[in-house]
Amino acid sequence: MIIAMISLGFAAPGGVHPMYYFVLIAVAGGGFALLLSGVLAVFAGSRTPTTPARDLEFFAGIRRGTLAMALCVIVLDVAGVLLFVKITRVPDETSLSASASTVLFVAVAVTLVCAVMASVVLRRVLPKY
Repeated sequence: MIIAMISLGFAAPGGVHPMYYFVLIAVAGGGFALLLSGVLAVFAGSRTPTTPARDLEFFAGIRRGTLAMALCVIVLDVAGVLLFVKITRVPDETSLSASASTVLFVAVAVTLVCAVMASVVLRRVLPKY
């Protein structure tokens, strides 16, 4: 994730508004939260059953964790998009090309959809007891 943020930062054209890097950080943070949600799913899938009380606590923690990661993705991606829209409206500043803007919005949309789908699926699949 760090390497991806650094490469996106170096790929930015010269003269871009300095706040663009915070947009990259917010969008990459959403991707990182999605990655953590996937790690929680792997933990849930590799768990061997123990006592019902401990299983209940474990799966409840996984359910809360995936919901929290989905909310983090939503907040970070919306913050990144709002900041991007704000810096593109600043007069006398060079903005990104239309293709770069499209890539940013597609990345945000894919991250949001994947995070919400992962949260919904895991919350339905994991036992509630």
